[in-house]
Amino acid sequence: MGKEVNLLVDCSYIKDNCWGIAIYAINLLKGLARYPQIHITVLFFEDGLYKEFEQLVGYKLDIVLIKHTKDMSPVFISHKLDRLRRRIPFEKELEKRRIDRVFTPFLSQYSFIYPLKYGQIATVHDLQNLKLARQKGAWSYIKEVFSFKSHLNRIHNLVTISKTIQQELLSYVNKKSTLIYNSIPFDLEITQIQPSDFIKERYILDINRFYRYKNAELLIRAFALIKDKIPHKLHLKGSETPIEDFYYLKEIVHGLGLESRVILDVTEYSREELAYIISHADLFVSPSKWEGFGYTPIEAAVFKVPVIVSNINTLTEVTRGKVPSFDPESPEELGNLILSILSNPPSENELSSLSSYYLQEYSIERQTSEFVNLLLNT
Repeated sequence: MGKEVNLLVDCSYIKDNCWGIAIYAINLLKGLARYPQIHITVLFFEDGLYKEFEQLVGYKLDIVLIKHTKDMSPVFISHKLDRLRRRIPFEKELEKRRIDRVFTPFLSQYSFIYPLKYGQIATVHDLQNLKLARQKGAWSYIKEVFSFKSHLNRIHNLVTISKTIQQELLSYVNKKSTLIYNSIPFDLEITQIQPSDFIKERYILDINRFYRYKNAELLIRAFALIKDKIPHKLHLKGSETPIEDFYYLKEIVHGLGLESRVILDVTEYSREELAYIISHADLFVSPSKWEGFGYTPIEAAVFKVPVIVSNINTLTEVTRGKVPSFDPESPEELGNLILSILSNPPSENELSSLSSYYLQEYSIERQTSEFVNLLLNT
């Protein structure tokens, strides 16, 4: 561990609608601050999240800002990407700062690919683009795989965040990776900061984007089957994007006559307010059909809230099989499980024990130690 490294952390393509990725990078930046032999520079586009990062990391970051080229709107950035990759606009800055290694917390089709001398490390959070391309047909899939492989071939080390993603990476593009589980941001105290106009009734909660594969529809339909047996409301926290999926859920709620019992919440909350919302739920449900990792059920369990998850590989892996699970295609099974948990919830001792277990398993210290070992020994 005596080796010194000048590390560039490339956060340039982390946007304000990607807070799961942002938290991943922020947690690692927090952890890396404990290693004096690693000198960190962080890269952002000029319209990026550098102010928010600095506030949440808790120390002054050494930041490099880069500008979009004049003829390249961020909306159409993919059309100009190849030219941008071949002419890295901040190459002189990297030389001046004597950068040794580069870490890309979020590998996507937009990410910068660096010269081989920088020994780039990049994290693959999901393979959703490949999955969607496969659904569109063979030609779309072949093009997406070719593009993705062209990224991977010039990266020194790949990191994956779950065994599920690690195995999918092997099966899709035959690439090996190092498994380093995410850490969860457990630095929040459960406070009495209550969101304005927040519901006062008891509620069941899910926090996730409203993409169809996140499967909020299943939870709504399960709730419809049991609504007359419980006093709870169903609180679904997401966002209005993608707009078509948001309105699809609104139509389902309307069709089932549940407007007074189901809340599709797209409010922007502070982290403290979200902590309040999670910690005051009677039950947290993750019905997703697909996840790369799955932050929110772990966060809920840390806040000592009963949790149930769909029995997909990622969620059973990340929860270590320690919470009840259900078939993500069966509203009847989910409805019955909700009734069972609400009528016979885990004891305080059981909730506290699980909270302590996840705090240890998904600590920033554990994640950072594994990352530093990869950084300094490869």
